[in-house]
Amino acid sequence: MSDDDLWDAYQQEKQKIKELSERYGKSVATIKCRLHDINREWVQPHLSGEGFVHLDVTYWGRSFGVLLALDSQTGKPLYMTFVKSETVKDYEDAVSSIKERGYTLLGLIIDGKQSLFKTFSGYHIQMCQFHMKQILRRYLTLNPKMHASRELKGLVDRLHKAEEADFKKDYLEWK
Repeated sequence: MSDDDLWDAYQQEKQKIKELSERYGKSVATIKCRLHDINREWVQPHLSGEGFVHLDVTYWGRSFGVLLALDSQTGKPLYMTFVKSETVKDYEDAVSSIKERGYTLLGLIIDGKQSLFKTFSGYHIQMCQFHMKQILRRYLTLNPKMHASRELKGLVDRLHKAEEADFKKDYLEWK
């Protein structure tokens, strides 16, 4: 079992550590140690094709995050970088890098930062449904008191399952 084989099975094939242990006939502890010792540097991949790109930062702690751009259809990573804080420049760099490496952006899926909507106004933009739900939850609370607020919360809770036409119809009826 080479480090490359182990890493590919873990990273690309999405094998769990227990599955790798069984596959390679090694203990779980050995697999964990081997994975821990593998040092891979992220290289921005060569790209081709087109699609919608989901851009977001995930934080671990207050000043350590990863800006990740994924092809929304395949889930393939198109861009990754570590950030201390989320800036518009970080997002601009990601979009520029993706375009320069040969990917055609049909649109962006981003969080609710207004500055990003202004910066990328030349693209089709959709706010991430998770962020949309979080914003509404902030205004409605988890247990709204008013009848209209409870109905709106119910509508938003179904957002991820709804077809566009159905959601629009339900929203107009609520309104």
